[in-house]
Amino acid sequence: MQALWTCPKCGRAFANRNQFHFCSNVRLDDHFAGRDPQVIATFDALLAAAKKSGPVISPRNQVHLFRLHDPSEVDDEVERWLHEAPTQSASRSTSSLGFGEAAQL
Repeated sequence: MQALWTCPKCGRAFANRNQFHFCSNVRLDDHFAGRDPQVIATFDALLAAAKKSGPVISPRNQVHLFRLHDPSEVDDEVERWLHEAPTQSASRSTSSLGFGEAAQL
């Protein structure tokens, strides 16, 4: 990704100028400290599935939300969503893709 803008506060590079974001630099180990092991396992499964799809760059900054409760829910369908997400039309609703409420890990 060629950065068009870098946040002067956190140093994060973005493909869009003045991209809205939340400046944060927290290690995952610190973020997950004290969490239920199933939460960590679910995140690890989702991260592994996302890595299979390669880098995701969305020119429309679309966000797809879904809720996972168990690592087994990161199945072939979720992997397909992750693979197809960057190509989905902005006019297509998230409910038609099977995405539900905000991710809660």
